[in-house]
Amino acid sequence: MNKKRAKKAVEFWLDEMVIGLNLCPFARPAKTLCQITITVSDADDEERAFKDALNAVEQVVSEWEQERTTTTLIAFPQTLTDFETFWDWVDAVEEVIERSELDDIVQLAHFHPDYRFEGEAIDSHGHYTNRAPYPILHILQVDHVSVAADNHPDPKQIPYDNIAKLEAMTLEEINAKIHL
Repeated sequence: MNKKRAKKAVEFWLDEMVIGLNLCPFARPAKTLCQITITVSDADDEERAFKDALNAVEQVVSEWEQERTTTTLIAFPQTLTDFETFWDWVDAVEEVIERSELDDIVQLAHFHPDYRFEGEAIDSHGHYTNRAPYPILHILQVDHVSVAADNHPDPKQIPYDNIAKLEAMTLEEINAKIHL
């Protein structure tokens, strides 16, 4: 695996899909302020990926303790390729965060090349709101998310707006924004 190429793929997805389509209205300001860290894990199994994820969580907590706003995207190009396995793995990471009583400091978002929302039609464009070139864990600071949401006119409308944007596009157009 070429980590530089993987990082470029994540940066492309972030710039073209997430920021370019404004799927996350909070991403552009965070990137402009250099508050986004992109890390590519070289883990080739779930256990190493788990350790890398927890280390990234610790780093975001450390930044929070130092009153620095950061958000981290950690990509796993060599493991967690099965979506159901990834989903269970994310649950396990969230469980550790809760047991460690860090859930008032950090929260997770997650993306996967085969992301599927339960109850959605298999061909729904809505799945693409959480699709990415690799399995990605997004570690955010809760207070930063709260401030951003409080300053947004209607944060609950964001997912619906995102689905509408993607439904207006062809799958080829969408995939061109995900894959470098």
